[in-house]
Amino acid sequence: MLEHGASGFVLFSAGHGVSDLATLARWAQEIVPSVREAIAK
Repeated sequence: MLEHGASGFVLFSAGHGVSDLATLARWAQEIVPSVREAIAK
C-alpha cells in the first residue's frame, strides 16, 4: 500500500457474492491489523 500510494483497501469475495464468516474473521483479525501496523511505521 505504501509503495503504491494507496489510501485504502477493500475485501472482495470470490464470485462477487457475500464473504463467508471465516474469510471475514481472517480479514478482521489478521489482514487489517497487519496493514494498520505497516502504515503506522
